[in-house]
Amino acid sequence: MEIDYNKIYYQIKHRPSPKSILIAIPFYMYRVITNEFEYSLNFFQKLVLHFKAKPGIKDETISLYTGLDPKLISIVKFQLQQKGLLNEFDSLTENGNKMLREIYRLMINYDKKKIGYVFKYVDQDINYQYFIERVVPAEKIESLKKQPPKIVISTKGDGEDYLETPYFLNDLYENRVTQKPPDASEVLQLIQNSYLKQNQLEYNAEELISQLDIRFLNDKPDTVWVCTYIYLYLNDNETYEPDWRVLDPFNFGDNINLKYYLINSKNLLTIIQNKFADAKLSIGKIFSDFQEKLVKQVEEKLLSDFSSKFYKLDKNLQFYLEAIVKSVILLENCNYNDLDASLSFSLNLQNALENILKKDKENRRNTYELVFSELDKDRAAKRKELYDIYNKNIFSNDTIVPSTLLNVSKTSLSNGKSLLSHLVSFILTYKYDKTSVLFKILRDRIEFFIEISKLRNEKGHGQTSSEKPLRPLTKEEITKYYNFIRLFVNDYIKNL
Repeated sequence: MEIDYNKIYYQIKHRPSPKSILIAIPFYMYRVITNEFEYSLNFFQKLVLHFKAKPGIKDETISLYTGLDPKLISIVKFQLQQKGLLNEFDSLTENGNKMLREIYRLMINYDKKKIGYVFKYVDQDINYQYFIERVVPAEKIESLKKQPPKIVISTKGDGEDYLETPYFLNDLYENRVTQKPPDASEVLQLIQNSYLKQNQLEYNAEELISQLDIRFLNDKPDTVWVCTYIYLYLNDNETYEPDWRVLDPFNFGDNINLKYYLINSKNLLTIIQNKFADAKLSIGKIFSDFQEKLVKQVEEKLLSDFSSKFYKLDKNLQFYLEAIVKSVILLENCNYNDLDASLSFSLNLQNALENILKKDKENRRNTYELVFSELDKDRAAKRKELYDIYNKNIFSNDTIVPSTLLNVSKTSLSNGKSLLSHLVSFILTYKYDKTSVLFKILRDRIEFFIEISKLRNEKGHGQTSSEKPLRPLTKEEITKYYNFIRLFVNDYIKNL
């Protein structure tokens, strides 16, 4: 099969580390047109408004903590006063307090249109997690004999270009399958990931989709290559962190979701092992030795903590559990002070739970279709059914339905892809079929699902590198959630 390298995008500003690999990832790319939208406030306005919410905060204090020029702070204050968000005493007005609660609200201009881009993995029905406003085609230098092209990655001071051939992930390209395009609700979620980060806004999805007027310009996607770097983080003492990272190709910092997608490329893992083999790590080991030992530790912990029937589980579930175990070992090695390992832990906890619920949906597809056809369009019916099921003490002795689940039931479950959406759909199947093994093993465990869904949002969903949490999960939190997933999966295996 001849591979098409015509459409390549590269918009990384600089190489992140001496130990890095330039890669090109195949994606399906859709062009999307919407009404023009933007933040209600710009970055500097948000920053000053947050500080002014604290009584008595002076401009000098803001400058000290942020490094902003005092003159800029004065200009921003004037802008906030003009908007009616600050009064003459530099205190928040009533509208200022309201804006603080809705600070990530999108402002929509119905008179102007804008084009954005949605990307989808070529071999999985999964969207790349952000909505992209601008893409930059790479400047290519074609090679002879149909070899992959070189691209310009930077330019020297005298105008001479630096050229490099990315490592094209051809194995992913060759496994591509025809995908259905994302729907409007998925595009809205990607916009939320990109623009509404760290703020759990309640909004009417159908109303916002209508306001944005989301439409696709191309029914069939373009197959494109998007370039980025895999790298080891270099510390000030010239040692490297042991776990490799992936730089987001569109400048959203490190991307843990993309990393765990790329692990599907076995060829890439071999390249990483070879390229980084001699790197001196911060833990006093060489990368190749550390990786070899880590593989053995993961295998040993899986054998000791999980049932001997572990390898009969779905392959993806095995992968998520292995990643959880690896994260725990990495955290133990660094005294629970590894943010990336913490993000990986929370991400794969949610992935594992989603996988189990999705398997139940595959096994009882007709039952779920009844939920979607008879209940999903009626919020009151879903709410009533949740109350009825909880009153039967199926999941605990507490008959109160968690408010989080009631909120999720307001949304379309048939289109939902979140952990909680899958969970609510599963609970509602009890009305039609009571045979699932999960009804038994989820008893007194629903709250863990809810906690883990929030943990993912706080620790790793839709965040840029500058917005990562200030700390990794604590030892107590890691122990709590690892014990939960270990016991839950073993019960699940026992009842298969």
